[in-house]
Amino acid sequence: MKGDFDVEAPQLALSKVVTHGSLRIGFTHGHTIIPPGDADALLIAARQMDVDVLLWGGTHRFEAYELEGKFFVNPGSATGAMGMGWGWEKDGEEPVPSFVLMDVSLSVLGGGLGWCGSGSGTCGDIC
Repeated sequence: MKGDFDVEAPQLALSKVVTHGSLRIGFTHGHTIIPPGDADALLIAARQMDVDVLLWGGTHRFEAYELEGKFFVNPGSATGAMGMGWGWEKDGEEPVPSFVLMDVSLSVLGGGLGWCGSGSGTCGDIC
């Protein structure tokens, strides 16, 4: 997916939809979602893409939730990378490295959410 700093890669798509069985999964970097990470804006994007699951990024913050029968996942950042203006500063939170593994079987979605402890060098499963 094309991110907000991929100016030299015009061939990259802003979004993509993958169909697996009857499940439609949408992908977008997230920099086109205004305001960033807003649940209503993400719901609008999911409806426009006609997807059951929407994966987005750009905020470097893990999120996963269901809203109006659709599932939303932001895997966060595997390195915990962050920078000015991504919203962490106002919340007083420190970024935590995270990743998401999704298991899709026909129309059933399962998965595991992972995290790495801040500075501890240890990793584990959330669910």
